[in-house]
Amino acid sequence: MPIIQLVVAVCLNSNPAICSEERFSFMEQVTTTTCTMRAMPYLAKWAGDHPQYKIKSWKCSYPNVNEQDA
Repeated sequence: MPIIQLVVAVCLNSNPAICSEERFSFMEQVTTTTCTMRAMPYLAKWAGDHPQYKIKSWKCSYPNVNEQDA
């Protein structure tokens, strides 16, 4: 089972048209269900550390091979 990522779409509060994607990898191998259950504390911490951004959406997914090499 490959490492899974929490993929978060975020936008600037001051200009909601400026958005980006943040990716967080779990250090241990987990399922998408486990990632989903563990996501909220990561999202809350990231939002607290980055008040200039608003979380637009998030999902758990496996990175593809090209993303792992980047």
